[in-house]
Amino acid sequence: MKRENIERAARLNEELEDVEEALKASSVEFIIPDLCGISKVKLKGKAMRVVKDALKTYADKLRSEIENF
Repeated sequence: MKRENIERAARLNEELEDVEEALKASSVEFIIPDLCGISKVKLKGKAMRVVKDALKTYADKLRSEIENF
């Protein structure tokens, strides 16, 4: 296996670990800069389910890419 592939697989694996950690969360808080400074937005419930569905899809994509190495 080429060195570049090993390095890419390692980066993808780290990213997958981050995604799997995020999937354990019960909510997500975003800090958004705006004209008044910053605003905090917290996603819970159905909004969080949408985020988790997107994260699961992304995790599947990462797993597939890692397996292709």
